[in-house]
Amino acid sequence: ACIALLALLSLTDAERLFCYQGRFSGEPHMRCTDSNGLPLTSTAVAFSDVVPTLDIQMRCWAFNDERQKFYVHAGGTFGNLYEVNPLAGTYILIGSITGGSGSENVLDCACALNNDDTLWVLSQSEGLWKVSLSTLVATKVGPAPASTQDGGITFDTAGTLWLFRSFPEPNQVFTLNPDTGVVTGTGTAMAPTFEFDGTFRTLAYDPLDDGMLFTGRTTGNVNRFPASLALASGQQAEFPGALQGNEMDAFVFASIRSPSPSPSPSPSPTVRQ
Repeated sequence: ACIALLALLSLTDAERLFCYQGRFSGEPHMRCTDSNGLPLTSTAVAFSDVVPTLDIQMRCWAFNDERQKFYVHAGGTFGNLYEVNPLAGTYILIGSITGGSGSENVLDCACALNNDDTLWVLSQSEGLWKVSLSTLVATKVGPAPASTQDGGITFDTAGTLWLFRSFPEPNQVFTLNPDTGVVTGTGTAMAPTFEFDGTFRTLAYDPLDDGMLFTGRTTGNVNRFPASLALASGQQAEFPGALQGNEMDAFVFASIRSPSPSPSPSPSPTVRQ
């Protein structure tokens, strides 16, 4: 365990791509890349274990930059919320989310960078919600955007909330107003060969490259691959060999800061006799 922690500490202070692997297997766990940024080639990306046994049947997850913790949503409807400490390699159950209608079919969730208390949750049937990380109370923001049967959400560093949807075609990336859930952009159409893999809720923003990473697939639900979209240029790419199998269960980009050293105790004052 100490060796694993030291290995992870060497990955701090730089952006890493984290994946939740084995979502539907008997041995789910969290891993992270050994290098910065997106997998920009089709060369296989190396991963290291962060939490060797993360026994949670995840619906979606997000990273809170202020708290430096991952938050994992699990269970039916609004279900339970877990907190994962990537440096310690541990996780705890925070509790059950309350305030929903009980009919939510959760698609994805996101934390805004530098937001210390809010988790945004996208439901196919019940729209966009905000969940307080302190109280676990869910508040409905607005109705579900049209056709979010297969969709994912993520925030960029400017605080813009993005939505990817693939049903019905064409596949498109939109922006959402996080205060109302209303679509605010006309959408960026994706290439016809791309289809969002709705089995895996994977839409992640990469600050280093100002782009999106998501799981794509070809028509007929075959040949899954990571695909990217550069927001500034609209350039799209796919990387068929970058990730393997269930390493594509879920992605999150995160920069883990080195823990601050504990302050040294002040010396006791000398008492003159």
